Amino acid sequence: MTSWGIDHKNSSVAFSIEQFNLVSAPFRNVTGKFQVYTGAIKAASGDFNDAKIDFSVIAGSVNTGNHKRDKHLRSSDFFNVQKFPVIKFQSANLIKVSADDYIVEGNLTMCGVCRKVVFDIAKRTVTNGPDGQLAKFTVAGKINRLHFGIRGTGLSQIFISKEVTIFLDLEFLNQQK
Repeated sequence: MTSWGIDHKNSSVAFSIEQFNLVSAPFRNVTGKFQVYTGAIKAASGDFNDAKIDFSVIAGSVNTGNHKRDKHLRSSDFFNVQKFPVIKFQSANLIKVSADDYIVEGNLTMCGVCRKVVFDIAKRTVTNGPDGQLAKFTVAGKINRLHFGIRGTGLSQIFISKEVTIFLDLEFLNQQK
């Protein structure tokens, strides 16, 4: 079994959500990132067919580039980071679609709610780098924030889309020496 750990300097965890805007264009995407996260893959095969994935995000590390919005996202109106500081994903099933494409099914726990979700994974490369063997992946998918009890308050319940697009650009380093 080979263990792979996240390479933070070459990875990112991002999201976007559509927001209705009365001032400028009717709809715009609000984008953000989570700055603090951990991830690990365990796989016996070199093609990752049997991979088990664990990934956690510190909800309070959300950063949209707008301090006021980030503070509101951390509040009980949205992520409620005081009560639910960690967003966690654990894979349950990995399905190989093509040589480098997979579908991962797993459990996403956010705001105290655990739901089955599906994400697309594209393996970009497995190569040797200056820090050892590394594997690069992109992960993409959509979730409904309401399924996790993330409702907002007042007008935010109406003006923010239910659908959140998640995009991860990840590098993992082989932990075997």
